[in-house]
Amino acid sequence: LSNLPEEGAVTLETEENTLLVSSETTDTEIKVQPTDEFPSIPSVEDGKEVTVSSDNLVSGFDSVWYAASPSSMKPELSSVSVYTQDDNLYFVATDSFRLAEKKLSDIDIADLSILIPHQNVSEIIRIFRDTDDDLTLLVGENQLVIENESIYVSSRLIDGSFPDYTKIIPDACSVEAGVAKQELADTLRLADIFSDKFNQLTISAEPDNDQLTLTTSNADIGENTSHISANIAGEKLTSQFNHSYITDAFQSLPDNTVTLSLSEDAPMVIQSQDDDSFQYLVMPMSN
Repeated sequence: LSNLPEEGAVTLETEENTLLVSSETTDTEIKVQPTDEFPSIPSVEDGKEVTVSSDNLVSGFDSVWYAASPSSMKPELSSVSVYTQDDNLYFVATDSFRLAEKKLSDIDIADLSILIPHQNVSEIIRIFRDTDDDLTLLVGENQLVIENESIYVSSRLIDGSFPDYTKIIPDACSVEAGVAKQELADTLRLADIFSDKFNQLTISAEPDNDQLTLTTSNADIGENTSHISANIAGEKLTSQFNHSYITDAFQSLPDNTVTLSLSEDAPMVIQSQDDDSFQYLVMPMSN
């Protein structure tokens, strides 16, 4: 169809197993399959109905889905958890090495808790990203339908329990560093060149100098050490993390300044300085 003339009408007709495509200058016959061979589209009968804006749904999914595990060995970890609590709507994903949580406040949805395969979530984002209306979610037994006036999307749900991730979120930290997001991103790109096969990055917080020192090394390439100015409160601390996991978080951090909260042998928590609706945890690596 993209190769047909832009002007003039195009006529589509079917004759048995043939689609006839006609315009003023061309006639085309396309062999097609019987419609009864197309799989039936799943529906949800007597399911729970929820209404949410497309902006909220896409924003929630977009903020976390990349943190889910690409492996299907543990379906709960290869999914995005969506649940409500205290008038907040949460989107959470984790592969056990890092975790992303997005909280949308003042959402009038009661008693929702579902696990959606992360592959389906990426399609939901793509389909509804450019819409601006309310979406109806129909939640049935192991099945989810998302629809508006012109689009109908069906997804299976994961039958399982998402890990109680709140237990690993640190209540406090030993050191907190505020750093320019772009400067940190640029430094991590440089560090990647010299990182080993485990992407190990050493972060040293130096409160006396108000700087972070980032070091990567590779026995076959060399070593890189970079210093970043930061507003640091707390004690001196050194820890190791997978730098690629840190970089992934930047897509969900809209502010120009990010806060890194660190403690010895504990996950690092990354947040925007002026927005607590999103938090991202990265588990430490051993030396």
